[in-house]
Amino acid sequence: MNVFDLLIAFLSIAVAFAGFTGVVSLIDRKAARVSIHIVSYRVRALNVAVLIMISLSILPFLLTAFAIHPLLVWRICCAYFSIVGVIYIIGIVWVRSKLRGEQLEGWSTVQFYLLVPPGLLCVVAGIFAAGGTIPAIGTYLTGLFFFTMGIASLFFRLVLMLDDSKRNRD
Repeated sequence: MNVFDLLIAFLSIAVAFAGFTGVVSLIDRKAARVSIHIVSYRVRALNVAVLIMISLSILPFLLTAFAIHPLLVWRICCAYFSIVGVIYIIGIVWVRSKLRGEQLEGWSTVQFYLLVPPGLLCVVAGIFAAGGTIPAIGTYLTGLFFFTMGIASLFFRLVLMLDDSKRNRD
């Protein structure tokens, strides 16, 4: 399997999560005992992450189409990953910091703190890879993997709401 096959796989996974997010977001949040703010946070974070994942998966193809040297392609991708990653992390932390009291009903502190530190490590690794200090291809694919796992985690929390909703209605 080559690198571009992996990129297509990541792209397919991102599109699949995007498709199912709409269905899962229709869950009865009151029966699941989750505030509308948390549901909105999760759906927005998930949708933005999916869009980022799509752009990260397509970028190497675009750069390669412009006949950019392969080593430079991956360093540019790592730089883009780092910039977008920092913006995304700042965004989710900022939105979370605005939630107070009842707005936090259904919030998962564990999930938040399990997602942010690895995200920061991937961003830092991306910076080093963009600078040529560590291998760019492996760093980029590792970053995509952890981003995919973050998306899966957000999606999983939405699916758990479905289970909670069903259980609390019975």
